[in-house]
Amino acid sequence: MGQYDCKQHILSTLYGDLAIHPIPNLEIKITPQRPPEEFSESYYMFGVATNILGEVDCDLQGGKSVFPFEWKASNGKSYTIPDVEVQG
Repeated sequence: MGQYDCKQHILSTLYGDLAIHPIPNLEIKITPQRPPEEFSESYYMFGVATNILGEVDCDLQGGKSVFPFEWKASNGKSYTIPDVEVQG
């Protein structure tokens, strides 16, 4: 799926109009895809479980936002992301 098709798919699941979505100022941003080598070495899924209104589920991960891997940044350095208490 190309970027245009992807954008159309997202819009179709949101009734075609971001202006009427409950999340204010919702936007679709398109960024260029990274080369496979860079992607495989730098992509890590990090998410905070929320509902459609952005409210956090404080019962997950013992009430913490957890990233259990070392983060390899584009500058060549690695970082440890600390656990963060969720305040929902």
